[in-house]
Amino acid sequence: MHQCDNRIIQKQYIRCVIRMCQWDYPDRWPTVLTDISNALLSGNDQGILTGCITLFCLVKKYEYEFQKDREPLFKIMMQVTATLGQIVEQYLTQLDNEVALAILH
Repeated sequence: MHQCDNRIIQKQYIRCVIRMCQWDYPDRWPTVLTDISNALLSGNDQGILTGCITLFCLVKKYEYEFQKDREPLFKIMMQVTATLGQIVEQYLTQLDNEVALAILH
């Protein structure tokens, strides 16, 4: 996604993934959290950025839910928080890199 210069296409991509997470997770897309984890652990910029974007989209599913309905969100964050911390540490040393800035944003 970081190679796409067209902001309209990027926004549409994110909207599509948000809808897929809202409607398909967990019943029809049960592997989304595994897919996110694999992307975050991929070690390449494109995979990490895709994992971050997909995680953002999954978290949006629970944005306006009542506290009692947010239990899946806590489990999601517990699974990826350590990995996100490692990514932040890694990319904070590369602030002159445009891709690093996109990932940290």
